[in-house]
Amino acid sequence: MEKEDYLESIYNLQTEYGYVRISDVAKTLSVRKPTVTQMMQRLHEEGYVVYEPYLKLQLTESGKRIARRVAERHHVLETFLTILHIPQNVQKKDIHGIEHCLSPVTLERLRQVNNFLAKNNFKAAPLKQARKPKQLHKKSKNSKKKVRNIKPRRKKTGTSKKNT
Repeated sequence: MEKEDYLESIYNLQTEYGYVRISDVAKTLSVRKPTVTQMMQRLHEEGYVVYEPYLKLQLTESGKRIARRVAERHHVLETFLTILHIPQNVQKKDIHGIEHCLSPVTLERLRQVNNFLAKNNFKAAPLKQARKPKQLHKKSKNSKKKVRNIKPRRKKTGTSKKNT
């Protein structure tokens, strides 16, 4: 986890609930409380978070500034991937991988693309599910016969020798 993930998590929790505890951040990021505590101590030293043990967490102004920027990148990417009908579980992984290295120029262009697509009511076709392999035998309820997957036959290459 990067410190931006922690700042964004605190920002989102604070916006939604008004206060943030170590346990809230741990649950949101799926990490252990001692891990969050260590990061809060570090972020406190760097001036991004006001941290006192057993008290609520607060972002400093510089922490809020970074968290807003990360949340904005996250929102723009989420909007774009939603327009493209990317499944939620894939979106989550992709956004996490992309949001930390997205340049301001790319972010602005994505925002413009999102606005254009929304303005023109663009709707991407849903993704087709991957095809399952054809089955040689259908298994009935009473049948104990195993289903075999058919593998495509390879074309023979080269010349074949005839026995003379």
